[in-house]
Amino acid sequence: MTVKLEFNVERDIFNNIFSGVQKAFVSQVKPAELNKYFLLTEDKKIDVRYFNEIEFTNGSRRCSFKIGYAEIDFLIPNELIDSGIEDLTECYNYENMPPIEIVFQLKERLS
Repeated sequence: MTVKLEFNVERDIFNNIFSGVQKAFVSQVKPAELNKYFLLTEDKKIDVRYFNEIEFTNGSRRCSFKIGYAEIDFLIPNELIDSGIEDLTECYNYENMPPIEIVFQLKERLS
């Protein structure tokens, strides 16, 4: 079974990916949508959901890749870090979080 993520990307990014110049792709994800990409394991670790294909589109143009890995980067604003709050989870919830960046390493061209 193919599990596919789909991204609409700008023309320049699409051309770089399509031609093989760009081998990685960064996606900004709303925190409320994070469960589409990651899951919490039984031993309380974050793991990447299984995807075996990523498809990029720009208008009617498409290309697909297998991915090598994905990694996540949570961005915490400096104001919040400098605020002196010991437990950031008290005020840093889904409503207050900026987008989260996920880096996907492209492995093999499929189409």
